[in-house]
Amino acid sequence: MTQTYTVEQALFSIEQACLYLGRISRTKIYDLINSGELQKIKIGSSSFIPRTSLDAFIDQKRSHAH
Repeated sequence: MTQTYTVEQALFSIEQACLYLGRISRTKIYDLINSGELQKIKIGSSSFIPRTSLDAFIDQKRSHAH
């Protein structure tokens, strides 16, 4: 019997983060990083945004919308 595992993506490239947040611009992503609203992780020369940071940002915006 073969087992199948599903792995959720933990890190998103800047471009993927733009799409994840509704196709916002790269500039806006970097604004959110610079303001501390999103966390950025560097691995080598590549930058990534953790899913947990993106989800926390969405949750925070959702809670302020009420």
